[in-house]
Amino acid sequence: MKNSDFLFFLVKAAMKEEKVKGHEMLHRQFSLMLKLAAEQTVRGLFLKTILTPQNNVTLSRPDFISAVSIYNNVTEGNRHVRQRLAELCCLLQDNDVCFFVVKGPTIAAIYFDPDTRDVGDIDFFVREKDFEKAVRIIKDEWNITFDDAERDALHLAFTYKDVHFEMHHRLMKFASARNQKAFDAIIAGCSTSYRKIGQHDVPVLPPAEEVVYTFIHLYHHFIELGIGMRHLCDLTVLLEHLPADADVHEKIERYIFSLGMTKAFKAFEALCVRKLGLKAEGLPVAINDDDSKWTESIVKVMFKRGNFGMYARNTVIRSGIKYYVEELFLKSSQAVRFYRLSPREAKAIILKEIPSKIIPGLKQILQRR
Repeated sequence: MKNSDFLFFLVKAAMKEEKVKGHEMLHRQFSLMLKLAAEQTVRGLFLKTILTPQNNVTLSRPDFISAVSIYNNVTEGNRHVRQRLAELCCLLQDNDVCFFVVKGPTIAAIYFDPDTRDVGDIDFFVREKDFEKAVRIIKDEWNITFDDAERDALHLAFTYKDVHFEMHHRLMKFASARNQKAFDAIIAGCSTSYRKIGQHDVPVLPPAEEVVYTFIHLYHHFIELGIGMRHLCDLTVLLEHLPADADVHEKIERYIFSLGMTKAFKAFEALCVRKLGLKAEGLPVAINDDDSKWTESIVKVMFKRGNFGMYARNTVIRSGIKYYVEELFLKSSQAVRFYRLSPREAKAIILKEIPSKIIPGLKQILQRR
């Protein structure tokens, strides 16, 4: 079994509480799999499987101590993030700010064991009418000093009690103007749902919109830099928890079609079916054998680049001309390689976005000479 398949197997077992056949995991194998799990941002799920007593996975004493320590850090990190999420919800709800939270702890909440999802940041979207109000409230109540340089086309970032927050005024930026208009309309027209996390009703996107946004976010990063297995796990649990409601399924299919990404969505559905045990029956967009043909190509990119493309780069620091040039090359090559999955967006990336970034980049290079 390939290392990538073995990691998928162990992660799937944790997600579904499946028992695995016990065996002795030698230090070399443990170190390699832990490294892969870190690159794919699924350490919690990987360690959950090998530390579950019923699975009878034998580790050396030093490896066992290391596994327990890392696993405890993941679970404690989740509890810390949930506490900060609760503070955010209380602060904004008490001040009548219209917002909802996406990704992160809101998806972790529907995992079989929420503490096993590797910790990330907290992303939340604030409606335009309340955005500056939210900035002012967070600044005053949490004593946050905002740096305008941190405000980009999508969000304003800040850190509070060691947790990174991204406050979005736009959830996604597309290369295609048509896609941008369609997606913005989806978000503008949706209502707010709620998910119980601890003692709090946390505002989230409705089921159809949550699935579509989570996929679009995953696919955007896949084309741009790379994704980790955690992205697939998130999509899988959302699809597993999707209501058996024809209207919800029809919405998802319609939204995905409006964005010209039906083939892309089906390819990732098929990947979740083949690698993470998602049931093919009852998916919002039906798949067939042709959709599975993309699976190994996608997995190859995932394990080459790792989460957010952090592990297949010549430039370590995410700034400067070298990073900028490498990022443009990676994104353009990915857009070409997977062009058939989303032709409209890929074409806009190749003919519009990349050229629009090359000229400013060349100007920076010339200015430094």
